[in-house]
Amino acid sequence: MPESPVGESSKTCPAGRDGSCAESLIAAGSWHAAIGPTLVAYNISRRLFLPGEEGEWIEELRRELEEIHVNALECTARRSLGLGEPEVPVAERTARRLIDLSPYRESGYAVLMEALERQGNIAEALRVYERLRSLLREELGAAPSPAVQRVHDRLLTNSVG
Repeated sequence: MPESPVGESSKTCPAGRDGSCAESLIAAGSWHAAIGPTLVAYNISRRLFLPGEEGEWIEELRRELEEIHVNALECTARRSLGLGEPEVPVAERTARRLIDLSPYRESGYAVLMEALERQGNIAEALRVYERLRSLLREELGAAPSPAVQRVHDRLLTNSVG
């Protein structure tokens, strides 16, 4: 059930450009309070940094902005899941973008699987897991993390019942 925005001011923190505030609020389940900091991190991360300029320090800051962007996408997807309907489709779209940008980031797959599950699309969620499992096995010789495997196990349990 979505949390009420009443009394959220006590749970807010200054909007940092790196998204750490949004991550903290999401970890605390403060879905509404995380909206502003998530949007700040996302919008700052999308700005072009010194377009046309070159330099090691410039490239380093551009990489940092790209990581902030990926974190902001994950925060948006998790926040949307936390808010529930009608935000679940937003979580799905955002998780898909996150996976496109960072295909080895397992958290994007977990959020996508959960969003699909909430929309009643268990089979598609299981396909997402299989895609991740194959990618990790073929590219890295690894298996999905225990957290992702728990989502998968839950999906299997729900698809049988």
